[in-house]
Amino acid sequence: PQNKRNIISITSMMKCCINHNKNDKAISIYEQYNGKHDDVSNLLFIKACSNIGDYDKAKKLIKSTTTDACIEFINSLIDFYGKIGDVDNALNTFNNTPGNEKNIVTINTMLKCFIDNNENEKAISLYEQYNNHYKYDDISNTLFIKACTNIGDADKGKKLIKSTTKVMDGSIEFINSVID
Repeated sequence: PQNKRNIISITSMMKCCINHNKNDKAISIYEQYNGKHDDVSNLLFIKACSNIGDYDKAKKLIKSTTTDACIEFINSLIDFYGKIGDVDNALNTFNNTPGNEKNIVTINTMLKCFIDNNENEKAISLYEQYNNHYKYDDISNTLFIKACTNIGDADKGKKLIKSTTKVMDGSIEFINSVID
């Protein structure tokens, strides 16, 4: 019975559909249960829309969401805006997120947005700006090296590599970026 379905089962079905590349079905489930949504179902809806390129539908939801969204939803918004090349809205979302709510995923998502939209200098600046506030992970370092490589600034990349004492303990992506 549809009226007994709760948000957990709705989001579980959506996630399963997305994981099996049935994004249209995930969108259909979301729309079928209008009024039974939370940050997780909204996040999955945006992801499904993004996966199939239906950016208008995702934008419509974004405009209707409240400003007190969880950090995972905010990270998804930044990622979504980055995918559609809307760096300004990604950056506004990032800047409007209180500093105590940002996490390493938020920083990495904004770094990736800049790099994917060929704004490598901004990615480097962001990395350097938050360097003392967060313990960067291999993803952060890989993105930084990628931005440095993209603009031909090998010295900055080398400086990071020298300061990263446990290169061989890093992820394969980080090790590969060091090798490149």
